Amino acid sequence: MLAVNEAHANPRRFSVGVASELNLLPAFSPSGLLIADLRLPVAREGALRVAFNTETLQVGLESIALTERLRWSVFARGQVAAGGLLGNFALGELLANVGFWASYVQIGTSFDVLLGSNHTLTIGVSGRRWIFNASVDPAVFSLPPDAYAVEPRLRYTYWNLRHPEGDFDATILHPRFLGFAFGVELAMDYRSATGTFGLRTPSTLRPFQLNQRPLMARQWLRVGVRPHPRLRLQLEQSSSYGVDEDDFTRVRVGGMNPYAVQVPGLPWTVLLSERHFAAHLGVHWRVSPRHEHELGVAVGGGAFNDPARVGDLGQYGALAGAALFSDLRWGRWTLHLRVGAALPSEWIARQPHVSTFVSVSRGW
Repeated sequence: MLAVNEAHANPRRFSVGVASELNLLPAFSPSGLLIADLRLPVAREGALRVAFNTETLQVGLESIALTERLRWSVFARGQVAAGGLLGNFALGELLANVGFWASYVQIGTSFDVLLGSNHTLTIGVSGRRWIFNASVDPAVFSLPPDAYAVEPRLRYTYWNLRHPEGDFDATILHPRFLGFAFGVELAMDYRSATGTFGLRTPSTLRPFQLNQRPLMARQWLRVGVRPHPRLRLQLEQSSSYGVDEDDFTRVRVGGMNPYAVQVPGLPWTVLLSERHFAAHLGVHWRVSPRHEHELGVAVGGGAFNDPARVGDLGQYGALAGAALFSDLRWGRWTLHLRVGAALPSEWIARQPHVSTFVSVSRGW
């Protein structure tokens, strides 16, 4: 049963979850998540939020009502080692000598202007300190310079989705929804340092660059419809256009979790792209009218620029994949399973890509 979403309904919630994504072909590569999310009501209709996600900790105040149409939020966040998901996948192959550790500390604030029913304009800014460490021999791979960054953001959101209570908490990685939501964001990062980094020896990979002032435009869409009492269709779509972006701001592509553009079967994350258009469609079938369990199929893919990672921003390539899934619910317990395979691609290793995903969560 899908409930009506209300921004300030039942702010007292706690949930925990674990997840694992395994890339089986062409190379075995495991990844895992441990998530905890706590929300407590505070004065002025706001909430205190404490969120932990594997190697990231965030503490903040959310949606403090300053006036009838103005909300204020503030947060502090720290991430160790895996900031930016700068892993060692390149050109679809696991290259162990092109990865490094990226950590950061960040503080930020934002103001939400409630323009009317379901419409919100958000103005925000944050400051971040990047710290980089080698995961391979520094004689083989040079690091980017440590840097400070100022990150202003401007967002517009239209939100009119219905979903089960708690389904958009951080621990539910594949929420159920009906209705329509849409958002756009304009963003810039201004950094105190720039420089090249990457393999010191000759390589087919282009030299990587930490740019001073990347500009980003992002767009996303969610639509959920129910053409039959036991059938639900969920569409998630996204696009981006960047100028002078680098691997710290580019959109992550690949995998079957919400931290990247989902392309079933591909590794998480197989590609970093600054200009893309992608969509993901899920067909959900309710097994029984008496239970909340669902089975289904999902397809996802899109067009992404610079697929060969040589710095050619005008070159585009296509990626696509499909997955079978089950989403099982027992009250606030959730068990989600997926098995996905990606279609062959000329520029992603030209090999079969197969992966699995499993998550378990509990909410209170």
